[in-house]
Formats: sequence, structure tokens, C-alpha cells
Amino acid sequence: MHLGLVPMQNGKLSSKSLFGSRDQLKEIQEAFPKYLNEHGYNLQRGESDSKKKHLETAEFKEKQRLLDDTDKKIVDKTQKLKQLEKQEKQTTEKIKQHEKEKDALLDDIAVLESLQPLQIEEMKKDKLVRRTFDGKLKMDKATYDRLFHTVSQHALDNNRLRHENNNLEQQLQQSLSKQNNLAKELMKSDHILSENRTLKSEVDKLKHANKKLNESIKRLGEQLNAVNKKLALWRKTARNYMHPKEFSKMLHVINQIRPPRITIMSVARSVKNMIEKNIF
Repeated sequence: MHLGLVPMQNGKLSSKSLFGSRDQLKEIQEAFPKYLNEHGYNLQRGESDSKKKHLETAEFKEKQRLLDDTDKKIVDKTQKLKQLEKQEKQTTEKIKQHEKEKDALLDDIAVLESLQPLQIEEMKKDKLVRRTFDGKLKMDKATYDRLFHTVSQHALDNNRLRHENNNLEQQLQQSLSKQNNLAKELMKSDHILSENRTLKSEVDKLKHANKKLNESIKRLGEQLNAVNKKLALWRKTARNYMHPKEFSKMLHVINQIRPPRITIMSVARSVKNMIEKNIF
């Protein structure tokens, strides 16, 4: 912070008349920051009698530019550090994945070796390997590459077959689930079909019973008509030959024994309706 003062007195520049001696100016420089700090400001007093020099404007701007460049480089380095940490995490995940793939390949190679081991004696007969003077077994590069390609191909085929086998097992489980559901539906259908057959048999029995009842009602009606005709003939004849009191008494007894036709027909229709309701 810089405070600029123009000491004017009587229209003339005179620092001595305003500030006095050099010692008085130092007292003002000491008292002024204290006064401001006591009234709520935070002002730091410059070093007294310091030998330091003020920077030139060009030098100050250059140092400020260097400071800004340094801050920018720090930000860039921080971002690069975050990117490196992210790449490190991704690389770690890839390493883990490669380890899993390596273990799977080792398992495949172990399976192939257990299924079809390469016998040294057979390889000697086929001139695939030979023993050197120092007792070591040696194989030419072409043979090695061919065997490596064969083993790698077997490993790939084994991995592919394993994947296909897993897919087939999943499809099999899905098929079994569908078959179980279909079997349950078929069992329900068989049960419903059995109930329908039982109901049809009962309906046939009721229809047969209804047919017999209709025949019985018909015969009963015919018999009733015959009896009514005979009674009508008897009333017509007996009225002429019997005493009126005896005729009335006899007619009353006959009416009590013979039920009216309407009662018989009503009972018959009620029984018929009940049977038809149970059938349909």
C-alpha cells in the first residue's frame, strides 16, 4: 500500500514545513499503521531502515509472469497426476484380467497335457527332438512353433467348447423349465377333461331318467284319462238308477280317493323341470 502526499504550504512545496525533520517523518511512519490497525484495518509496517530496493515495473511484471507460469504448471502437473492415477487403476484392472486369462490358459494346457501327453521317446522316433552332446534335448524352431501353434489352437478350441457347453446348459435349463410348466398345464387339462367326462356321464344318466319319467307321466296321463271317462260314464248312468243321497255320498267318496287331474299334472311338471335344471 502506498500513500502519496503533496506537502503544500502557502502555495509552495515544502516537506520540511509539513513533516519536520527526518526523525519526525519516521515517527509518522510508525504511528500511522498503528492508528489504522486500532480502527479495524490490518496494515503491516514496512521494514524500518531496510536496504531493499523497489522493483522496477518491467522487472515486477516479469516476476509476476514467471509466478503465473509456475501456477499454471502446477495445475497442469496436478491434472496429469490424476490422469496417471486413472491410467494406473485401469492398468491394474487389465493386469488382473490378464492374470485370470493366464490361469485359464494354464488350466487348458494342463487338461491337454493330461489328455494327450507328449512322450519324449515318441518325439525322438518322429525326429522331433534330438539329444545334444551335453545330454540336453534340443528342438528346432520350426517344430517348436508348430507344436506351440497346435497347443494354442487346442487351448482356444477347448475354451470355445467350454463356452458353448455353458450356453447349452443354460438352454437345457430353460427347456426343462418350459417342459415342467407344460407338464403342469397338461395335468390341469387332463383333470378338467376327466371332470367333463364325469359330468357328461351324469348328464346322460339324467337324460335317460328324464326320458323314462316322461314316458311314465304319459302313461299316467293316459290312465287318468281312461279313469275319468269311466267315472263320467258311471256318473251319467248311476244318477239315473241311484237315490240322490246315495249318489252324492258315493260321488264324495270317489272324489276323495281320486286326486284331481290338475294336481297330478302339476307334480309331474315340477319333477320334470327339476331334472331338466340339473341336466342343463
